Amino acid sequence: MKRKLSVVSIVFYVVAALFLFYTLYSFNHTYVYLKDLFDNGTLVFKDNEYDIISFYMQNCGSYLFYAVCLAGIGRAIQSLMPLKHENAALSTEGDSFTREEDETDSEAEEVNENSAE
Repeated sequence: MKRKLSVVSIVFYVVAALFLFYTLYSFNHTYVYLKDLFDNGTLVFKDNEYDIISFYMQNCGSYLFYAVCLAGIGRAIQSLMPLKHENAALSTEGDSFTREEDETDSEAEEVNENSAE
């Protein structure tokens, strides 16, 4: 049995991939910017470790978090989708069983109504 891949989960996966791509782009841009500052001598690593890590987190961290969350939501939606049966007879058997229950329930309600009168 296989799970059906829904359109909603595909949309979440695509948006997560876009956020991941932007995370990589932002990480590269941040690296080049900080490298230029180091090469020019306007920024030194010593005593600025926290600021450098904070700069990376501000520019890249949130997008990585969004990508992971969106991929997780897409996976959750996919896992909540019903299983796809390989044998179509299985699903029709369940439908006929439900119909029999409905008929039995309606007959019981009629008997209760008739006895109440």
